Amino acid sequence: MPIEDEGQNKINKLTEKLSTEGINSTTIKQIDTEMQTILSAGKIWASKHKFHRLDTIF
Repeated sequence: MPIEDEGQNKINKLTEKLSTEGINSTTIKQIDTEMQTILSAGKIWASKHKFHRLDTIF
């Protein structure tokens, strides 16, 4: 699965979690952790594919 699809799937799951559980400290921490994972994976992918201006991508 392409990294874009994985990231979008995680975002969709987090959005669903927020809509069912609401915003609280646990969901905020989980979202923060997942977003850091998504961004890190994207930066690793970008570095392997010679994207050097990550600030314009993320």
